[in-house]
Amino acid sequence: MAEVKELATVLPQLNEQFHILSLSSCIQAWDKVLLAPFLSVMAPLTDKQEAACFSSLVLLQRCPIVSAVDLRQIEVACARLQRPDLLAMVVPFINARLHCDH
Repeated sequence: MAEVKELATVLPQLNEQFHILSLSSCIQAWDKVLLAPFLSVMAPLTDKQEAACFSSLVLLQRCPIVSAVDLRQIEVACARLQRPDLLAMVVPFINARLHCDH
């Protein structure tokens, strides 16, 4: 988990390094950071788990490659956790991706 915290600190600082954003390792790092809080939790969330999920979704808003990350897993996790409030933070990105794909 320490690795994820370090990545969460470093990745936003790399946003202007356009030459690395499309690298598979960069995409995988963003996926790992954004998904990590959702993968090992069960409903109901503790305050700490809820804060971690919320922080991940705030970080999603700063992700320069949001169109490349796996939003579907976050969507499924929010539904599994029965947290429409968290899902509501992801839906605009999913809708934007659907709009761009057409």
